[in-house]
Amino acid sequence: ICRHSIARIMRSGFLLAARSAMSNQRARYAMRNRLASAVARMPAKYHSQFWAFCFSTGAAVLHLYCSFARAERKETKRESILKPDAPGGFPGQTVGDYDLYINSPKSEDLKLLVREFEKGHEVWPWVWLWRNENGPHHVFIGVNANIRNRIEELAQDHRNNILLIDTMKERGKFATDAFYHKCRCAIVENKVALIDPKAKILMLDDERVACFDECTMAFRPRVSG
Repeated sequence: ICRHSIARIMRSGFLLAARSAMSNQRARYAMRNRLASAVARMPAKYHSQFWAFCFSTGAAVLHLYCSFARAERKETKRESILKPDAPGGFPGQTVGDYDLYINSPKSEDLKLLVREFEKGHEVWPWVWLWRNENGPHHVFIGVNANIRNRIEELAQDHRNNILLIDTMKERGKFATDAFYHKCRCAIVENKVALIDPKAKILMLDDERVACFDECTMAFRPRVSG
């Protein structure tokens, strides 16, 4: 076992703090961070022995380990610096209200968020649109004449779900809102903050996550001179 890592933890009062952590939320959070830091410093081959040592110290450490393991994210090594009682998510909620809360997410986190959401877990950023088994989800980022025609074509099949992300508010140049509504096309005016093209997931700037089956970006070449 990695004796040096364990010695550092014991010298910092780890075992004493673990006893009080059961009744103190702030202490639990601090101890969880100590556990994470200790594991990060030692070679992977010592991890199982380290946790075995922790279990032998009593139920308090077991409680801390379970709390840490539940929040662990294998896909990312970044740790949230937010406390459980920090405001987060929807108004009136805190970070601790979520099973998985990712602060400042990156594109590689989107797949993890959707997977945990599909397991029934509460996640933030929140999964707003997920794949519909009854029909594909088509997303358009921006609009031009070709996209306007494509929306009309897709609307002929009621199985298609359509979303237009009109950040530049240009849809009125090609059709009225009544046209888009008739085509069952949802409209948002947000910016796209993140996108994972391989997983086919994007996130808007208000931290709404949307899955798609097909995504089309508008492009209009500039006319020189």
